[in-house]
Parts: sequence; structure tokens; C-alpha cells
Amino acid sequence: MQKVILLLMGIMLIGIFFRFTNLSPFKVYPDAYENLIIAENIHTYHSVVGYLGSNGMLYPDFFMWTRPGYALLIDEVNLVTKNMTLAAQIIAFVAGILAIPLAFFVIKTIFRSNSYALASAFLLAISFNHTVWSGFIMTETIGVLFILFFLLSLFATINKKTSFANPADLLTGFLFTVAV
Repeated sequence: MQKVILLLMGIMLIGIFFRFTNLSPFKVYPDAYENLIIAENIHTYHSVVGYLGSNGMLYPDFFMWTRPGYALLIDEVNLVTKNMTLAAQIIAFVAGILAIPLAFFVIKTIFRSNSYALASAFLLAISFNHTVWSGFIMTETIGVLFILFFLLSLFATINKKTSFANPADLLTGFLFTVAV
């Protein structure tokens, strides 16, 4: 068991190294402005929909066009950093790192195999897309993180007999809602 933990830590260090060396100097991918604008709208107008400047147009045009989860996280971290761009990048970076051990636990829960679980963590650690998106202000790493949380919750409780309004089932449903 200690060997598995050491291997997982080594895999995490590889993932951290790749994500750190791939931090984008631009920090913002063109689509990322949406998340920053929504975070600013929530902060300023207490709504996802807000004005672009004084007497500006409403953005986004309607609420369902966006998912506010990442923007809410940006606002929370912004309370500490006082820099919305830095807050968003920290969230993407940390989500990319946290997804590595989470992938291990999801696969271990499903297959009951340490070797499969280590392989999944390694593949996520070296994944080009996951590494690159962890350096941008994008929702992809948050999406992967919450999908992994959902899958862990689902497969941890799928074979158990449950009752109506079981908290574990409610948590699984909530995680699915957040992930999707």
C-alpha cells in the first residue's frame, strides 16, 4: 500500500510539473472572458446577467446561456487574491492537480485494481489537453474535476441498497448537476 501511495505522489509531482511549465503567459483564452465577465456580473450586480460598462448592453443575453459555477468559484477565490484573473487561473491549476488523485480513486472504486488506478492517474497527469487547459482560465479542468467527483460518488454507492432521500444519492445527483 505504501508503494502505491509513493507512486501516486510521484505521478502527482509529474502532473504538477507539467501543469506548472504549461501555465500560459496570456492567462486568458478568448472564451475565458465569458467566465470573467460572469464573475464580475455576480460580484457587481448579484446576478449572472449584468451590464457591460455604464449604459452598456446586457451580457449574457439570457441566464441559461452560461453556467455560473466557475464564476462563483472565481468570486470566492477573488476575496483572497483581489485579482479576478489570478483567482481564475489558481482555480484551473488546482482543479487540474486535484483531478489526478481523484482519477486514481474513481478507477480504484470501479475496478478494485491499484495498477489500473495508477495508470489512470498517470494518463491524466500527462494528458496534453488537461495539462494545457489547466494553464488557461477555462472551464474544462473544473468540468473534469466535477465529473470525476460525480463518478466516484456514483460508483461508491451504485451497488448499495438505498432508501428514499438517501444523502449519498442526493450528493450524487447534486454532483451530476454541477458537472453537467
